[in-house]
Amino acid sequence: MTLTVLTISQWFNAWNVRSEHQSVIHTANNNRWLVLGVFAAFALHIFAIYTPFMQEILRTTGLTLIEWLIIAVASLSVILAEEIRKYFARRSLKKNSLQKSGMQTV
Repeated sequence: MTLTVLTISQWFNAWNVRSEHQSVIHTANNNRWLVLGVFAAFALHIFAIYTPFMQEILRTTGLTLIEWLIIAVASLSVILAEEIRKYFARRSLKKNSLQKSGMQTV
């Protein structure tokens, strides 16, 4: 499970770092090569954890639906943390922009 959480967290992080200030919602599908790469990596990861031959080499086991749900929640924490940071970064930029233009902020 740990390998999968770390792997999926990095996939989410790849989408997160595409913009320092824009939400991942606005940038997620802008790069078809990134989307294709993540889906290819996901397919390889599934192959690694569900194929008996690869399970033996990598010492992995198949995951249950409950484990996948736990993985999804844990992995999404990367997006949540970065979206919170981006929100405050956008607020700060907006505030600085208003101050430079001579407008007061409340």
